[in-house]
Amino acid sequence: CAVTTLLFLHLIKPLVWICRCPFYACRLQDFTRITVAIILYIPMLAVWTIVYRNLNSVGQIFMPIVLLIIVYMWKKVILGMSDRFPLVMAMFFAGFFIENLDDVFQTLVFPVVANARVGFITIGLRKFAENAAYILLFTKRWFLFRVGIKDTLKRFFTRSKDMPALPIFNDLSIDDRGHSFQRPGYLRRQFQFFMYKIISQVCSYLFFFIITPILREGINDDYYPLSESTTFFFRNEKNVSVLTEENYRNAVIFTAVALLASVGSGLFANWIMQRNHKPIYLQVRELYAVLFTSPTFILLIVLMTLCTELLGIAVVQYHNRIWFYKEDDPPAD
Repeated sequence: CAVTTLLFLHLIKPLVWICRCPFYACRLQDFTRITVAIILYIPMLAVWTIVYRNLNSVGQIFMPIVLLIIVYMWKKVILGMSDRFPLVMAMFFAGFFIENLDDVFQTLVFPVVANARVGFITIGLRKFAENAAYILLFTKRWFLFRVGIKDTLKRFFTRSKDMPALPIFNDLSIDDRGHSFQRPGYLRRQFQFFMYKIISQVCSYLFFFIITPILREGINDDYYPLSESTTFFFRNEKNVSVLTEENYRNAVIFTAVALLASVGSGLFANWIMQRNHKPIYLQVRELYAVLFTSPTFILLIVLMTLCTELLGIAVVQYHNRIWFYKEDDPPAD
């Protein structure tokens, strides 16, 4: 799909861009880098999902931390690559698409948590800590600390003897991307990041509620280890554990609690921004009030969401040999 998109963009260049300047070529090059980074990111998530499914309860405790590190690194990479794009698109790639892939792939391991109490607590703590950290980024103390540590490290590595940088609280540029020491630009970026993060979490939990009952109770339940009636596909396999009614119930309960927690976090952050940073809040709200009336933008979000969900299902299918099962497979030794 990504390769097809890139080829199409190359082919339509003579039709949509008659200017001889290098703008189109440069943007296409940047988009190619982002696409390659995402293509490399997806196999890492697939490997993480498969490893999680095969670990015991002790090993599964550390896997959410591993995923957190992977996602953080890729978000920074994508954010840097998308600097030449408008901030809205940079937020979309780094703030929504990367996060949604993370959330969907992590949702896929809910039914295979070895120890419900420990496994769900570690997954839930990771998401709670992330959401709480983003809310703390809205505080003045954090911004002062950020300016201080960022300036200190910069002067240390560059051996600069300039005067220490000071935080800027005035909104000098509406187009500031949040990398500078201007607090309004930083708040705009982090607020958008957090809202995309909450939307991503909600979509992934709804994905779980929609797709797992189909795989568990549908006409193809024999093909997935999400149902206790799985017999056809795994009848020649040894040491195959299927999802019991109790484990599935635990997964559903956790997902419901996590969904409510995500919605609550989003509403709380929205209240904080509206109460403490109303000018910034109104700017972001006005921007997205326009974007969410655009059919193109809405279609982009829908397509990206469907893409991540289909990728997630594909990983389950591949891991369970859905695509290359043979009726005459020999029995396992």
